[in-house]
Amino acid sequence: MQIMATHQAVENLLDAEVQAAAATGNSQSLANAKERQRLNGFAYFVLCWGQFEADIDDKCRNEIRKRRSHPHWPQRRGWDIYNPDEKRLSGLSFLDRVALLTDKSAGNGSAWADIFKLYQTRNLLAHGKLAVTEIDVQDVGRQMYQLQSEL
Repeated sequence: MQIMATHQAVENLLDAEVQAAAATGNSQSLANAKERQRLNGFAYFVLCWGQFEADIDDKCRNEIRKRRSHPHWPQRRGWDIYNPDEKRLSGLSFLDRVALLTDKSAGNGSAWADIFKLYQTRNLLAHGKLAVTEIDVQDVGRQMYQLQSEL
């Protein structure tokens, strides 16, 4: 919640900068202010993503521990190959970790599909592809909180 509150405070300052630039009629100042606002959204998205991914990792570790502790081998056999104490969770990719927590085949509108879309945006931004026009960080933050509650 602190990340979202801080984003909103910075966004308010940037909104004021955009409005001031618009009032001067200086198109270059206005374009620069809007670009700072856009980049700020990208930065906060990546920050939110880091928290989101850490939560998924924690939940995945807990699920692996729970499944590995089942007393009957037929129930735990597929889980014994994962080590929840390894830093990279036995080399599981992010989407594989998500698939351990959500139904990958559920289709559009499912938690897995929504996380996949966010992951695509994360990859674009993290690898310098700033083709995304703008990100509503408050909306994305709410979406991430909702998805976390579904895991």
